Amino acid sequence: MISVSNPTTAPPAINPATCHSTPLSTASSELDSDISVADVHAALDKLSSSSACLGPLKAVLIKAGRDALTPVLAALFNAVFRSGCFPPEWSLGAITPIHKKGDTADPNNYRGITVGHILGKLYALAINTRLNTWLETQGLRARGQAGFRQGYRTVDNCFILRALAERARSRGVKLYLCAVDFEKAFDSVDRPLLWAALQRAGIGGTMLQAIQAMYADVPVCVRTEEGLSGCFQSVLGVKQGCPLSPLLFGIFLDDFEGHIQQLGDAAALPQLAGRTVPPLLFADDMFLLSSSASGLQAQLHALQDYCNAKKLTVNAKKTQVMIMRPGGGSGNGKLAAGESFEYAGLPLEVASSTKYLGLTFSQLSKQHGFASCADVLAKAGRQAMFAMRRRAWELGACLVEQQCMLFDVFVKPVLSYGCELWGVDVLLRPDCSSVERVHRWFCRRVQGLPKQVTAAISLAELGRQPLQSFWIQQLVRFWNRLQNSAADEDRVLGWAFKDNLELMREGGDLAAGSACWSRRWLHVLQSAPPASGTLEWLTELDEAAVIERAAAAYLRNSELDSDISVADVHAALDKLSSSSACLGPLKAVLIKAGRDALTPVLAALFNAVFRSGCFPPEWSLGAITPIHKKGDTADPNNYRGITVGHILGKLYALAINTRLNTWLETQGLRARGQAGFRQGYRTVDNCFILRALAERARSRGVKLYLCAVDFEKAFDSVDRPLLWAALQRAGIGGTMLQAIQAMYADVPVCVRTEEGLSGCFQSVLGVKQGCPLSPLLFGIFLDDFEGHIQQLGDAAALPQLAGRTVPPLLFADDMFLLSSSASGLQAQLHALQDYCNAKKLTVNAKKTQVMIMRPGGGSGNGKLAAGESFEYAGLPLEVASSTN
Repeated sequence: MISVSNPTTAPPAINPATCHSTPLSTASSELDSDISVADVHAALDKLSSSSACLGPLKAVLIKAGRDALTPVLAALFNAVFRSGCFPPEWSLGAITPIHKKGDTADPNNYRGITVGHILGKLYALAINTRLNTWLETQGLRARGQAGFRQGYRTVDNCFILRALAERARSRGVKLYLCAVDFEKAFDSVDRPLLWAALQRAGIGGTMLQAIQAMYADVPVCVRTEEGLSGCFQSVLGVKQGCPLSPLLFGIFLDDFEGHIQQLGDAAALPQLAGRTVPPLLFADDMFLLSSSASGLQAQLHALQDYCNAKKLTVNAKKTQVMIMRPGGGSGNGKLAAGESFEYAGLPLEVASSTKYLGLTFSQLSKQHGFASCADVLAKAGRQAMFAMRRRAWELGACLVEQQCMLFDVFVKPVLSYGCELWGVDVLLRPDCSSVERVHRWFCRRVQGLPKQVTAAISLAELGRQPLQSFWIQQLVRFWNRLQNSAADEDRVLGWAFKDNLELMREGGDLAAGSACWSRRWLHVLQSAPPASGTLEWLTELDEAAVIERAAAAYLRNSELDSDISVADVHAALDKLSSSSACLGPLKAVLIKAGRDALTPVLAALFNAVFRSGCFPPEWSLGAITPIHKKGDTADPNNYRGITVGHILGKLYALAINTRLNTWLETQGLRARGQAGFRQGYRTVDNCFILRALAERARSRGVKLYLCAVDFEKAFDSVDRPLLWAALQRAGIGGTMLQAIQAMYADVPVCVRTEEGLSGCFQSVLGVKQGCPLSPLLFGIFLDDFEGHIQQLGDAAALPQLAGRTVPPLLFADDMFLLSSSASGLQAQLHALQDYCNAKKLTVNAKKTQVMIMRPGGGSGNGKLAAGESFEYAGLPLEVASSTN
């Protein structure tokens, strides 16, 4: 064991005091406590079901039996954690060499992918989560390190670089950058030095012992065409393929930040928002930053000393220096007097552009910022697109829908990578960007359209939008992340954001090319509405939307009538409770337990039912259990019936309900005032609207008239022919309408009594009780009431909020009529009477209440002002001081 106070193997050139925190006590109860069942569950959540592994035990099997296995795994992991021994079977790693490029006989042209035992991977995930959480909570990570940390992205460091370049340009000074290339950094980590780094961070005791046990014996073999080779020992570097390795490497390198800061003013580190910016790292991708040539060279000397002590190697041939000049020119590669850069006596290349985290950085253009990044991505995206199409043809994936899906999976991420950084520059271009041209070429090509066809038509035919619309979504999300980061005083990204905002406030002319990222983003937002925008892609986006809406009138049911997929069945199973009551021996818990094997079978079965127009009789039967509410037990009206049906019928209805509901919401066909059984809506929403109306009326010194309408058994009273007509008015026809009608072709029900099930009888009225589809069908049936009231116009005296007329509020069959006048409310009651007569619904006038909210807050003692009276179908309505 290495001494904590004076590690014998610590690099002599590095003072432990340079770490950004003092050594902590190694007796950390948080780190050394038992691995809990919850920890194993969290590790399983991070484990992919398709994770490659050695041996017969697969990730998918463990995840399938997680509830039974997690207590056993927790006990096993604790035994390993406490013992200081790591099972030999978990240690073995099999390396698969993947050729990258170049000579196939050169081992350096291969990337090794290592696969190990699944339990070793799961154990490492649990250790990694605990250690990572503790380090972040203690604030022990280097501020400039963004690699493999929760809440950090590659684009964060890229944005910091842009903010530094824009700040330097505003001051008229140069910014000196150096992209450092380590040679096989992960594979070069000296393990005794790693243990010393862990101890300096305060990691000791059981946790350190457990990590060291994972490295006590690291046998590896190579997977060849003949099988696995013989084993040999790995004695250097962190373990490949282990989830813990990126964190260990990060800790190993974290003290470099303090090593550079020890240089003080000699390093000439740049500043953002008054804070000194440290070197930027993403795992082993390092960027040195300086405001002067001498400062950058001082950092390179410090890096050399650090690497000598840490036994790391820098590839000087691939390490590049880049000078960001305030004028934006490249300087033709010439250095000013006194400017020279070398590492270990080897001169470094001074490049006009350099690659960092997948983006190619060049000089900050006055007019187009970092738009050159997008031009490089366009070339890569074009190559990815051709490779994707070639492979798709080889596999027979020739359908337009398949090609579009593959484009979104394999090409769109390449074309849009880092759009948070360069998007503000590309979106301001009046012409089509090079990236979007790749997308347009694909849209025309996949449909076999000539070049003369406009982009708007080719996009609308596929139901696609320009990539710019996706970039704006990403920029909005990034803007929100920037605002959140600004609240963290230790986050370099927050410093960059604050400094960029300050730069925007200082000025900067967009036309002159001195505008910063924030100024350009603001201009993008101001140009966004097509009515005021002059950008070509905005006009095309608007045209595409018009064409798409026109096509939807003829093709609107294509989404509804497509096959029920395996994913649809999985989604339905997610919504099905394991304890769902059902008829017959088949239970929900059995289906959910065998979901992976059963979902393809169920999808095929459901499609047969969906296409046939016939609903299985076994699925139609419903058994009613009468539940007494209150009052006379001999009165049937005092019972509520709970209906239970076949589990497959319920699951099928869930799949239909999800599809129909999603389509209606997407098309905007639901009544705005209806909040019942809709995703993202809550009962409190309508209650808040009522409060807002009351407060607005009070502020204006006027009354607000409300009527709580009580329907008599609304769900059970729905006339089915009228329901089919309502569905057709909403644009629901074809296979979907036929499938829903088939569910109601034969609705036998029976009653569950103490003696058993009664004989069956037919239900010929209402929506089916206990069916997941029924609330949505009832909502569609009642949705047109909103338009019926709005037809009254000013006579309804509907109240307003934020300048918009507020419709009647509904939550399923709970209705609230709203009006700014007594006559308006009475007009709505007359309209309701006509509507109910047409829909064959009944309102219980005895339980329907009117309430008047007075600006003074008094109840008025139930008295009505002159001219105020309220009746429904000739029956006077109660005026109450409160209502439920």
